[in-house]
Amino acid sequence: MILTIPKSTILSMLDATARSVGQIGGAGMVMIDAAGGLDLRTADGTTEASAYTDSASISRDGRVMVDHRLLSQAVKSLPDAPVSLSMDGRGKGLVVKGDGKGGARFSLNVADTADFPPSMQDRIGEGATLARFAGPDFALTVARVAYAVSRDESRYGLNGIHIEATSDDDGDLCRLVATDGSRLAWAEMEVEQGAIVRPAKRLVPPAFLGAVAAVCRDAATVALSMSQHGLSATVEASGVTVTLCSRWMDGEFPHYRQIIDGIKTATTVTLRRGDLAASIRRVGIMATGLHRLVTVTTSADEVRLSAAGDMGDSSEVVNASVEGADGWRSGVNAAFLADALGQSVGEMVRLDLGQPLDPICIPGPRMLALIMPMRID
Repeated sequence: MILTIPKSTILSMLDATARSVGQIGGAGMVMIDAAGGLDLRTADGTTEASAYTDSASISRDGRVMVDHRLLSQAVKSLPDAPVSLSMDGRGKGLVVKGDGKGGARFSLNVADTADFPPSMQDRIGEGATLARFAGPDFALTVARVAYAVSRDESRYGLNGIHIEATSDDDGDLCRLVATDGSRLAWAEMEVEQGAIVRPAKRLVPPAFLGAVAAVCRDAATVALSMSQHGLSATVEASGVTVTLCSRWMDGEFPHYRQIIDGIKTATTVTLRRGDLAASIRRVGIMATGLHRLVTVTTSADEVRLSAAGDMGDSSEVVNASVEGADGWRSGVNAAFLADALGQSVGEMVRLDLGQPLDPICIPGPRMLALIMPMRID
């Protein structure tokens, strides 16, 4: 193997594959395949990532497997100039150096390529359906629901993100939904081409969607393929094609629509999102304990936030437009409310309130956040 590639290109390829570095031979490895173009591939048994480019100048084809972390660190340390990769004279080491004067020279031990896991891409592609989305829209939609995924591994069925097809007057949409039992978030994105067909009783791993979102923010489109065997996403940006693959998660998502359909609004509060977010941040300083309880009280033209802990208390009033029933009062987890506000858009935010122990509903364009309130003793 002998090739030369721009430093920025190989670094972006290594970054794109970093989340799926597997444990092969005791170290996270990357497969380097140079034949017509350059392909870097990593895997960890449940996910797989590959980055391909044809911008590398390949003098001799080859295929080697080396330590991903060491290769990344070696490339980063080199001058900002093209990087040269080549096998040493013994065929037992990959030489990494700058294609010119200056900089260090590294020789990385190579591993047996036969130890690399079989590719997931071909199996996922069997009978897959394809849908395309705008890259920034995909990344934003994932962020709007990922915070609500349960981190408690014992909450079976809540550790993944539900995906389903829906529509509105503008066309076909894809909805992502997540919940941890105390809050729920859903967000929708436009399907630019294709369709969403999700295998029954399967969930998308949040880490997979997070990895896709990280590489598609600046990409024009992201193509999502789904089959019974798993799902894959392909993103093209800056001359590099990144493909991420994952298996489905087992588990059945709760019937969330029953919760949403049962919501009845008695009070509607409209206020500046930034004012409420800043207030909950300040008052929440005194909201100690596991649930970080903040009391929310509405009146004719304001919302009062208050918290009390072992070392003191805090309170603040935020101007608001309040319509409907007077005197709504309940408790809320300060962190949960801050998370939901952080994913809202626009200068103003609306809170739809029912009875004191009904879910707090924060609607937005193609998104919705629900927070279960807490009883105030």
